[in-house]
Amino acid sequence: MDNIYAIIPVSKFKNAKTRLSPFLSEEERESLLKVMLQDVTDTLKKHVDKIFIISRDEDVLNYAKKLNLDTILEDENSNLNKALKQAMKYCKGKSKKVLIV
Repeated sequence: MDNIYAIIPVSKFKNAKTRLSPFLSEEERESLLKVMLQDVTDTLKKHVDKIFIISRDEDVLNYAKKLNLDTILEDENSNLNKALKQAMKYCKGKSKKVLIV
């Protein structure tokens, strides 16, 4: 049980990087989030045993699967803290070391 897991909560692609909306279109912001997610997970893969993406967005979960990442469907009516608790509960008993990114 010395595995190290990483949990990455991801909001909907459609809501990605809204503070950049004056400068980037919705499609550009979605592309930016995808590139950032791939960069972060590529780096994490060198240091952790498993990466979990938790999200309510099926597009996010499908993209994560294309990156060979484990996914968790976030409960309805959740928020960031509830999503993290859900993911931690999922990892309980499987790993004593968890990073939240």
